[in-house]
Amino acid sequence: MSEKKQLHLGVFLQGVGHTIAWRHPDHAKFTEFETYVRFAQTAERGKFDFIFFGEGLVVREHQGRFFGPIVNGRPDTIALLPALAAVTKKIGLAATISSTYNAPYELARQLASIDHVSDGRAAWNVVTTFSNSAAKDSGGDQVAYNFSKEKHLDHATRYDRAREFVTLIKKLWDSWEDDALASGQLDRRKVHSIEHHGEWFSVHGPLDVPRPPQGHPVIIQAGQSDDGRDLAARVADVIFSPHRPRRRRRPKPRTTARCLARPRLVATYWANRADTTSPMWT
Repeated sequence: MSEKKQLHLGVFLQGVGHTIAWRHPDHAKFTEFETYVRFAQTAERGKFDFIFFGEGLVVREHQGRFFGPIVNGRPDTIALLPALAAVTKKIGLAATISSTYNAPYELARQLASIDHVSDGRAAWNVVTTFSNSAAKDSGGDQVAYNFSKEKHLDHATRYDRAREFVTLIKKLWDSWEDDALASGQLDRRKVHSIEHHGEWFSVHGPLDVPRPPQGHPVIIQAGQSDDGRDLAARVADVIFSPHRPRRRRRPKPRTTARCLARPRLVATYWANRADTTSPMWT
């Protein structure tokens, strides 16, 4: 008998300016925490496997006018997820965070902390931050300017940095052995420096947060370019892939094969985490 397959679902809450932001006087307010509580609890009650949020590092602008950003106008995800962990029990909590405009050590601490307070439900959607159209109108790049940079990194360079970024973060999560805090006592023999010295980063370690309950919070990737698919094949547990008509150009066979070779893809990692009968969550 063939193995029974099950569809696993995640849900993304669009932000200000999307078509769901109706002009009704009682529409959901994206600066109020209760909006996110209703969203997360409704998704969990509906047996979704995870929720995730996009990231916006700039208010989008065209010809001098701001236009509806789908990921701006709400609290930062790093602040939202720990709070949502306190009002949910099973559902996965995924944050979209840039590898271009963050530091590996700080992000490793934040994601490990979220994994701890959520009892192992954290996930990271790795993005390199797309260079938005405002650069053409303002004579520069707003994203880079917001982070005191003169220029946004080019596409290939961003993905080169991302590969080292993810590798380093995993080393930091692994710098604590699982039982380094057995019985509440720190066993110094089980906490290790990492001595990472790469092209982009030099970090001594160890991390100052114990190893996450999952070992590594779930890694998600959604890049559609050759570099993006290559990064996904190397590091991702979950891959977001859009449905496209067959007439579109298909991915290169080499990259596709590498993606399919990954043991945990699409949303199957959560194995229906919202289902209270799931062995992963009992």
